[in-house]
Amino acid sequence: MIDGVLSRGDGVVLFIFFFIYVFWLFSKEDRFSKVYNESHLSPLKDLSAFLQDLGKLILGVVFLVLAGNGIVVSAKFFAQSFQVSPVFIGILIIGLGNALPETYFSIISARKGQSWMILGNLMGSVIATTCLVLGVVSLICPIKITAADADLFFVARFFLVLSALFFFFFIRTDKDISKREALFLLFLYFAFLFSEIFCQLR
Repeated sequence: MIDGVLSRGDGVVLFIFFFIYVFWLFSKEDRFSKVYNESHLSPLKDLSAFLQDLGKLILGVVFLVLAGNGIVVSAKFFAQSFQVSPVFIGILIIGLGNALPETYFSIISARKGQSWMILGNLMGSVIATTCLVLGVVSLICPIKITAADADLFFVARFFLVLSALFFFFFIRTDKDISKREALFLLFLYFAFLFSEIFCQLR
């Protein structure tokens, strides 16, 4: 990505990192023991429930495909209507919309006191998006960054690295994220938004 292009070779590297992460995750048996120890009934023992869950999964995938196509069409429409970069629309509007399911899931998990599910969901989402999704897309069609969008990508990468560093620092120090630390991370997000808007309007 240093040369402004996410090539097919870069996509292969991202794929390798993703499978390394998956292999490492499944090698830790203790990460799964808590769920199965608390649940005395295997989903496969109840065929009816299993088929219902499978049907919901397939239906959800269909809706995701349709919604994804609608989002792409809408993003192009708004970019052309307001004469702004599609990258700007993608980073702000689509990026925020993409984070809504994780936000909802995290709020529900926090209310139930299941903080380990919050971290697992967020980490899995980040790894899947940066490695799996970008890997698949770059293998299908390499991604090129134009000179006009270079500043937008630079700001996004800067805040991504900065927020990740602070996140891991907060986790490593007190083994949790306090309300003050959460407010600071939220401040970083709004700083990111204002920086992107400034780059677009400049």
